Amino acid sequence: MRATTPKPSTPEAVAEVFAGILEQFPDSRGPVGVTVPGVVRHGVVHSAANIDKSWLGTDADALFTKATGRDVHVVNDADAAGLAEVRYGAARGRDGLVIVTTLGTGIGSALVYDGVLVPNSELGHLEIDGHGAEKRAANSARESEDLSWAKWAQRLTTYYRTLEMLFSHRPLRRGRRDQQEVRRVPAADRHRHRDRPGDTAQQGRDRRGRALRDPLTGTRLKTRLRTRRAPSASSSRRGSAWAAPA
Repeated sequence: MRATTPKPSTPEAVAEVFAGILEQFPDSRGPVGVTVPGVVRHGVVHSAANIDKSWLGTDADALFTKATGRDVHVVNDADAAGLAEVRYGAARGRDGLVIVTTLGTGIGSALVYDGVLVPNSELGHLEIDGHGAEKRAANSARESEDLSWAKWAQRLTTYYRTLEMLFSHRPLRRGRRDQQEVRRVPAADRHRHRDRPGDTAQQGRDRRGRALRDPLTGTRLKTRLRTRRAPSASSSRRGSAWAAPA
């Protein structure tokens, strides 16, 4: 069923309309999912590109749960479409990267990698031909500019070619491989970074005594790190060289 969007479409007004919709299904008592076209983290809305600005900072989970008396969880609308593809559609049982896009007022996107959703990708805000992609290629642009299907298809082709270019090299897999490569320091390089006068050697801590962490995983480093002053062209330019044992 469809319901008229309230004006203004504040969170409270939308929650009231939504509660009225649920009343039309008295036999349904389970939890409910709600989608919002914006960045949503733990049920809180953090962007409002195509909705009323009053949504910013709203705890939508709590608001809709209170309005309906049901267990409600709110997620990004395109992310919900991506999850549906994982369960029922094109991404079901697939390895690697699947990108789901939705075309409406804006362009929504969902990234699914090896069956796992990467939330809040917001690829509709990529810049295409000097404009935000959704301003050029969303269905709302087709309607407002009275584009022919052929013209709209040209704009969509530009957008999807950009996505293909950005994601054709499987960046997440490369990231895992790069992480392993960073940790493997050749023996010759380790020899260059042995302790010398003025060097510091600490067990998993920086010069201020703070625990060092892997920049990729966030886990605490337990290996010994050595630093030394890097050569410089002048006394005003200095740096540090870091090496970790393999």
